[in-house]
Amino acid sequence: MGLLLTVLGVNIFMISLAFNTSPGLVRDDFYETGKRYSDELLKPKAESPYLLKMNVPLLKQNLPATITVNLLDKASQQMVEGGKGVLFVYRPSDKNADFELPMTQTDNGLWRVDVTFSLPGLWDMIAEVQVGDATVNQPYRIQVVQ
Repeated sequence: MGLLLTVLGVNIFMISLAFNTSPGLVRDDFYETGKRYSDELLKPKAESPYLLKMNVPLLKQNLPATITVNLLDKASQQMVEGGKGVLFVYRPSDKNADFELPMTQTDNGLWRVDVTFSLPGLWDMIAEVQVGDATVNQPYRIQVVQ
C-alpha cells in the first residue's frame, strides 16, 4: 500500500511540475510561421537558379564566431554578384532569444556575419539572400556548446 501511495504521489508531483514549468508554444504566430517554413522546405530546390552554402564553425557559448555564406549560380558554379543577406536565428525553446543579423558581403557571392550565442543548446538558423527578384534561403540546425 505504501509503495502504491509513493508511486501515485510521485506521478502527481511530476504532472504538476510539467504544467507549471512548461514553456508551451513559444511563438504567438506559431501556425503561420510553421506553415511558411514548411512551404519553403517543400519548394523544389530546382526552382532556384542559385545554390546557397553555409560554413558554420564550432559554436561556443559567449564566444564570437564568424559564419560565412556562399551564393553560387547553379549553371556556371560562379559566385553571384550583388544581393542582400540576413541571418535569422531561432531558439526553439525560447522566443525571447530569437534574433536576426544583417550579413556583410565581402566579395561576389560571399557573405559573412559575426555572431555570439548567449545560451547553449539547439538553435535553428536560416541564411537568406535576396538577388534581384529571387530569394534563396538555407536552413541549418546547430548545437552551441558551453
